[in-house]
Amino acid sequence: MGEPWRHYVRRALQAQARYDRAVGGMPAGPLRERLEEIGRRIEEASQECWRTAQRGDALDDAVSTLDVPAVRARLATRTGETVAAAGAADPVVASLRAQLAAAERMTAVVADARERLAVVEARLGEAVAAAVALSALADGAADTGRLGNEVDRVVEELAALSSALDETRALGA
Repeated sequence: MGEPWRHYVRRALQAQARYDRAVGGMPAGPLRERLEEIGRRIEEASQECWRTAQRGDALDDAVSTLDVPAVRARLATRTGETVAAAGAADPVVASLRAQLAAAERMTAVVADARERLAVVEARLGEAVAAAVALSALADGAADTGRLGNEVDRVVEELAALSSALDETRALGA
């Protein structure tokens, strides 16, 4: 897996490890039990981050195989020849334009996925920071509900992003 995808996975795994250390150092009791439940969702988020990054990386690879500069060069050459031939409809030109359009769509999807994964990974880090604070203070049972909801949202966003990347890849952009 290439960058930046590897970076997002590494950060998610680091956040999960910080969370596990914080909760593991807490005394037994209801707060620790609740935080351990949330920890299982954080682990799910890390796994979903991995799956999403794999899909994004695969889409990146697909874009790189299209050799957009060569297609642009062929289009420029062919378009010049077509214009010289009285502008007749050229199926090769249409095909080259379709290839470029597909590459542009895939590139846009990859850029959007990177940005969304960066936001979700940052939110996962935020949730972990809140959990670490809770474990240090050990007095916020009510805050575990908010934390659990935040982690659930992160997992849902990652799943939605992963699904969107799957659909994009299946459609060929």
